[in-house]
Amino acid sequence: MRGQMVLLVITVVTPFLALSALRARERAVRAREAAEAGALAAARLVRGQVQDRAHSIQTLLAASAHAVRPTAAAAAVNDTVLASVMRGLTGADAVSNLWVFDTAGSNVGTSRRPLPARASIFAGDRPYFRQTLRTNGPVVSDPLRGRPDSTRWSVNFTHPIRGADGAAAGVIIGTVGLRSFERTFAQAPLPDGATATLTDAQGIVLGRSRDAAAWVGRPLHRGAGAGATAMGAEGVVEMTGRGGIRQLVAHTAIPELGWRVFVSVPSRAALAGVDRELRRDVGLALATLVVSLLLAVAVGRRLVRPLEALADDAQSLSAGEVPKRVLVDAPGELGTLADAFHEMAATIAARTAALHRSEQRYRLLFDASPLPIYVVDLGTYRFLAVNDAAVTQYGWSRAEFAAQTLLDIRPPEERLRFLSAARSLGMAQSFNDRANAGVWRHLRKDGSTIDVEIFTAITEYEGRPARLSVAIDVTARRLAERALQESQEQLRRAQKMEALGRFAGGIAHDFNNLLTGILGYCDLALADLAPNAQEREDFEAIRVAAQRAASLTGQILAFSRGHVVQPVPLDLNEVLAGLESMLARVIGEHIRLTGLRDPALHAVLADPGQLEQVIVNLALNARDAMPDGGTLTIGTRNVHVEAHDPAHPGVAAGDWVVLELRDTGIGMDAETQARIFEPFFTTKERGKGTGLGLATVYGIVRQAGGAVQVRSAPGAGSVFTLYLPRTTVAPEARRPEHASGDVRGGSETVLLVEDEDAVRAIARETLARRGYDVLMASDGPGAVALARRHPTPIHLLLTDVIMPGMHGRELAETLLRDRPGMRVLFMSGYTEDEVLHRGISTEALAFIAKPFTPDALAARVRDVLDARDDEAVLEAAPSLVRAGS
Repeated sequence: MRGQMVLLVITVVTPFLALSALRARERAVRAREAAEAGALAAARLVRGQVQDRAHSIQTLLAASAHAVRPTAAAAAVNDTVLASVMRGLTGADAVSNLWVFDTAGSNVGTSRRPLPARASIFAGDRPYFRQTLRTNGPVVSDPLRGRPDSTRWSVNFTHPIRGADGAAAGVIIGTVGLRSFERTFAQAPLPDGATATLTDAQGIVLGRSRDAAAWVGRPLHRGAGAGATAMGAEGVVEMTGRGGIRQLVAHTAIPELGWRVFVSVPSRAALAGVDRELRRDVGLALATLVVSLLLAVAVGRRLVRPLEALADDAQSLSAGEVPKRVLVDAPGELGTLADAFHEMAATIAARTAALHRSEQRYRLLFDASPLPIYVVDLGTYRFLAVNDAAVTQYGWSRAEFAAQTLLDIRPPEERLRFLSAARSLGMAQSFNDRANAGVWRHLRKDGSTIDVEIFTAITEYEGRPARLSVAIDVTARRLAERALQESQEQLRRAQKMEALGRFAGGIAHDFNNLLTGILGYCDLALADLAPNAQEREDFEAIRVAAQRAASLTGQILAFSRGHVVQPVPLDLNEVLAGLESMLARVIGEHIRLTGLRDPALHAVLADPGQLEQVIVNLALNARDAMPDGGTLTIGTRNVHVEAHDPAHPGVAAGDWVVLELRDTGIGMDAETQARIFEPFFTTKERGKGTGLGLATVYGIVRQAGGAVQVRSAPGAGSVFTLYLPRTTVAPEARRPEHASGDVRGGSETVLLVEDEDAVRAIARETLARRGYDVLMASDGPGAVALARRHPTPIHLLLTDVIMPGMHGRELAETLLRDRPGMRVLFMSGYTEDEVLHRGISTEALAFIAKPFTPDALAARVRDVLDARDDEAVLEAAPSLVRAGS
């Protein structure tokens, strides 16, 4: 019976032992395949990290190439730019130096500190330098050693600096120490006992995970390199290495760099687990045999069946299948074990189903989100996943996204900023932290750009650290913000110019009173002196100086819009035609004057003298911008502007007549353009300009109800565009001025009202010498009292506009109630009074601007007294007519 039991046990155990041996062999085969696959996967991973590393370095060089110029003149600026780039890099970049060379190989920029002598740095004889110029593309050099006795090896990455025509105008080089690749191997999860080696095309070691100092720069073992190369671009071979140790060597190529990656694993280490499992299985089988023989009689076949059933269930569970519950008819602990096993299987099945549902919910939320969402690798910035909204917004397919990084969807000018911001955010952000990464410009597949606000969080994706980002398109919002900022800036400038104008006008008002007295007394003194009097030359000098001061004051008043004008309907083409000969002399023969005039040009309402001053000032400004000659084009055209027309910013809707002066001069930068209309601002040398020319242009055009626009850029000339409101009144001929010798006097009575003593005295003396009966008052109330005491007619009221107590308009209206036939002549150096509001120019509302000469005053008084009293004159001054009717 015992022999039968033993035979039965042997019969039962023998298949088990055979099965164990068979499984051991299968495990050995699988272990070897797994070791080979692990070594090859490690080699591919190292290759990917090296590729990402090289791509990061080339991206850095490509971005830096846009910030430098390969010329000797730009060397100092290039040094500063490259040093700034190096300061923004972290240790992970491992770029030890950046260099810029022109096409001859001369150094024109370096980040090296202290700066070396440039003459000692020459790259024209370097093969990688010549190859970069020849191919107009990036190149990686062979390993280099700084000095013959140095142990420090490096490689140079190059990138062309392309000119405007796309050809290579220079080369930017980044020097990378070979020891820096040790970090790449340190980050790669290599199999136990494995060694990773990186070589160039000639088999020179660029990096090694072990004993790097002894290997870098030396040729790899000939057998390993030759054997791997013979096997093709990628594969696994087994060979005998140094010391007779058998090794599994996985190898793969990096075509774009011409480098190779080797990962070698000692065969014994790779299969050590299999040997241990084999010894364990053999021992377990022998022990099982002994125990089975000892317990065969007691246990029998009743113990074998439940164990086999549980073994089958365990295999099903390990294969990912949930086993069916098998009832095990066994007593004691075996039955309890079976029940526990099946409860565990049910728990695993429930958790697997829950995980599947969770993944489905995640996929639904990710893909169905209306906002673009993407997941990128935390280290390489390569896209790992994108949702449908991202595909729609950017235009790339998922496969196209997978071949790109975050750098590829950014304009070149933002890539350096992104690298710096990404590193800072990565250091400050922890796992699952959410952050606003700010607003960025992204490229779409069609080449257009959009502004997006990025919200990001660090997470894990398929077992690797990743960054989940949501991109919100804020292009429309940014455009609105920029428009609001521009309108606020325009308002600020308008307020600034208005404040300066009020200040300038106030000064000019008092100054003109003083100049009136100076000019008046000079003219009177000159009239009293004999033609050959010795004092005459002194008075002439005083008069010339006073006239220059009056001209300067006139420019200040034109800028401040405080100068009272008498606009008339004008044809701009006729004004330009009358100025052509003078402009040709002013700008000089070295500048060509051309015109583009609209023959159907509408009329404008403007002061002829001020309009001529605007044209002359702009022509002089253009002449100064073209010292070596050029072309000045003066054109006119009709323009209709719609509300908020982007082609005419800052111009109200309506019909306008445009006067445009375009020069081919040196142009202006944005900072200069922002200040050109400020009074006393000039770019000329001290003593060569007052800074009032363009300020005067601005004031005259604004006073005429128009607008001024400027377009300019350094080296591209300037365009001044003046908008003047159209008038439907036909242009009229201008009346001739009185000659000095033709001014005649009269015997009429003139009431002179002026608060400035000098002006009052010179006006009285001027009129009295010409036979007029002059009544004088220093203010409005005094003038009213004097007029009421005077029994005979007063033919003319000559009054200042701005006086304390009662201004000129009130005085005129008060006196006209009692003396409706009295004429009125206003005088002022500056006024905003409604009586002399822009657009009113009649004989009843006649005006003379300070400073004036005695002859000019006498001529204006005679003109007013001789004017016809018709209905057109009365309708133009309704307030005065009502007062006198």
